[in-house]
Amino acid sequence: AALRNVFQLFGMFAVLIGGNLIFFAASSDYANGQLDPGAYPPFALACVPLMLVGVWLAAAGTHDQIKKLPGPGEVVRPRLLKAAWQDVVTAFRISSFGALVAASVIFGVNQGMVQALHLYLATYFFELSAGQVTLLFAGAITGIILGSIASRPLSEVVREKRTLFIFGSAWYALWTSVVILARLVGVLPDNGHAIVAPLYIICGCISAIGLGVAIPMIGSLLADLTDEHERLHGTRQEGIYYAAASFAGKAVGGIGPIVAGLIIDLSGITPGMVPSDVAPDALVRFGWFTGPSVLLLSLVSIVAIRFYNITRAGQAETLAALKR
Repeated sequence: AALRNVFQLFGMFAVLIGGNLIFFAASSDYANGQLDPGAYPPFALACVPLMLVGVWLAAAGTHDQIKKLPGPGEVVRPRLLKAAWQDVVTAFRISSFGALVAASVIFGVNQGMVQALHLYLATYFFELSAGQVTLLFAGAITGIILGSIASRPLSEVVREKRTLFIFGSAWYALWTSVVILARLVGVLPDNGHAIVAPLYIICGCISAIGLGVAIPMIGSLLADLTDEHERLHGTRQEGIYYAAASFAGKAVGGIGPIVAGLIIDLSGITPGMVPSDVAPDALVRFGWFTGPSVLLLSLVSIVAIRFYNITRAGQAETLAALKR
């Protein structure tokens, strides 16, 4: 789960950094290349072959594993949709699955919202240059990779995966929001000060460490649920669990940016505006909507995951029972 997270997010941020360097560089017409509307269509077209090749490589690289998977057994399923619905209902009868889905959905909404607001925070709230935005994304990559790599050894110290997810989520929320709130309460100097941009970039890197810790825990907790399902029902159902998790991820991938869009609209920021043209009270509203929202969504996600009740000791007993 940790390795999957490293490569998934590395690919995502590599596109962001590459896009910023290649397509959104400063020009004579646009000192801030992110405000150039003509840069976005070629950027989108350049992403298409990358996505296609990535999907094909993943499919080709895992195809030989199909024959090694456990089969479903002799199960008569006359109606496919009815059978799929029954599988979903059976999965949600395990209360820990509902807790994990709820926690991961809220966590994903939070993450998607922050990702969608990153450029607005960097461009308008902290007024970073194009080069500084690149450093911001590079710092995020570094933090996520460090957190993901650390998640495995940390799980030997913090024995319960649920606790480690809570720790990573809280860490991410704290370091994401603290620099925003510090600006709002007047602790940070004005954006022209030399400390502002480095501090925001550093906080972004530190917060990403928590993200790198929390995301692999979701996949690992999900894997434990598939064993619990086999213990209770006598069949393997990785498909329904990971499909549900994937569906939740796709759903929140749209919800997060919608929430971000509402925050931008309610703040009064018009996309494409030059930072100097944005009213100060609009930036204040934007900050107060963003910082506390990160904290609130993280809190809700943490509350939800507390209902996940598969412990390390319980998982060991399940594995022993399955072996017998």
